Amino acid sequence: MSGDARWILDPATRGPVPEPDLVLGYGPGPERVAEVRLPEGSGPAPLVLVLHGGYWRAKHDRGYLGSLCAELTARGYLTANVEYHRSGQPGGGWPGTAEDVRAAVHALPARIAEAAPGRSGDTVLLGHSAGGHLALLTAHEGITGILALAAVSDLAETARQRLDEGAAQEFMGGEPAELPEAYAAADPLRQGPPAARTVLVHGDADDRVPHEFSVRYAERFGARLHTVPGADHFDLVAPGSPGFAAVLEALPELTG
Repeated sequence: MSGDARWILDPATRGPVPEPDLVLGYGPGPERVAEVRLPEGSGPAPLVLVLHGGYWRAKHDRGYLGSLCAELTARGYLTANVEYHRSGQPGGGWPGTAEDVRAAVHALPARIAEAAPGRSGDTVLLGHSAGGHLALLTAHEGITGILALAAVSDLAETARQRLDEGAAQEFMGGEPAELPEAYAAADPLRQGPPAARTVLVHGDADDRVPHEFSVRYAERFGARLHTVPGADHFDLVAPGSPGFAAVLEALPELTG
């Protein structure tokens, strides 16, 4: 694990993260919430709905992306760091986790518009790792674009390789041979071209989600892929790293 990854994952070493301006619910229960940060000024700004990773498991939450959200907000983006039910929680796993994300995408732009009138503009869905998987499954009308960072975009191969000790099997509730229809519905590679503009960013030194996943997705659907030489899984969400610079370069492609 790189120094940037430790910085992201360990609250004791990453330094203080500014508190959100708002915490908004998008459904019942403590997991269906988002931390909203408003940029300076009073005019509209692109809204970035952020989906965290962690291979869908309950032990990982939105906290590690607080620094990314704060940095994007400092650069003029309105951010919403979204929580959702995960594997190991009632209502988590397939299809509950994806249903949470769909609900968030439908509800949060309106909730933010009510709480901060005139502040939100184009809406981009940004997902890291398993959050990238969820983003690629959630291309609703009203979403201007999808930015998938080191996305788990090939669910069948994730299960075949038993990545992260069988995370896909835990998320889905069984093996692909046992649940073929569910795996087909949950696999971004089986959904056809995304309905929104889509950009992928992936480091070619990623040892948690293979870079080949993004290559395969981009080739199949014509999505744009930014490959970051030497970047690992967490460099993409570590402000100040070359991987994060690639994220900053990609975001304007999806707004305006």
